[in-house]
Amino acid sequence: MRAYLDSNILISIEEGEIKIIELTGMFSTETQFVYSYAHIQELLEASDLESLIPRRTQTLKNVTNNFYEYPDGFTIEFKNQDPNSVIKFYQNLKVLNYQLRSTVQSFDIERDSLLNKLGISKIEMNNIHPDEVVSQLNEILDKQFIPNFQTMIEMSGTSKREQIVSIFNFLDFLGYWTDKPNNKSKMARIYDASHTYFSSACDFFISNDKRARNKAKVAFHMLNIQTKVLSLKELLELKARE
Repeated sequence: MRAYLDSNILISIEEGEIKIIELTGMFSTETQFVYSYAHIQELLEASDLESLIPRRTQTLKNVTNNFYEYPDGFTIEFKNQDPNSVIKFYQNLKVLNYQLRSTVQSFDIERDSLLNKLGISKIEMNNIHPDEVVSQLNEILDKQFIPNFQTMIEMSGTSKREQIVSIFNFLDFLGYWTDKPNNKSKMARIYDASHTYFSSACDFFISNDKRARNKAKVAFHMLNIQTKVLSLKELLELKARE
């Protein structure tokens, strides 16, 4: 069994909101916690790296025991690798950051005007169960003779990674748990999509970001991925009932 922690859970550990032994104790002893280069990319976007990098790499080591997952073509592979070596690699690979940013869809057209024409309410959208979001969107899009949501995602790419990124972008654009607009929100969305992609190879995705969790649930439902998506609070409640 594998568990994937969002970066916000690592921050909770570092800020003393939960101890590693408490977190890992909620899973079977066979559970392997993993990290990915999405954790590293997100870390390198932060300020005050001089103090943050040693703290975060130590947290990753303590939680995952250096168990690293990475893309290999269309598959995800696992190996033991020190987070510091991953950081050095991506610090030297400046083109990666450009490629990552180039995948972010700007969607800077008049979104609110378009949503009004489509009859989409963000408040109503956010109250739809993740398993029903796609069917609801398809009904709306079909009325406007726009390709349905599933078709748009299939047209966006053939790999699971491409499709998950597109799902996050389209959901955000169509008003479903939209990220708060700021100069970092577009990159935050791509990191959320990356974490979701890597967690798809695990049994659990634990995140305290409600927007990311709900989009991940829609993506997993669409792509028939069985990863369980939980907040830290939901995980605690789940284990308390067992």
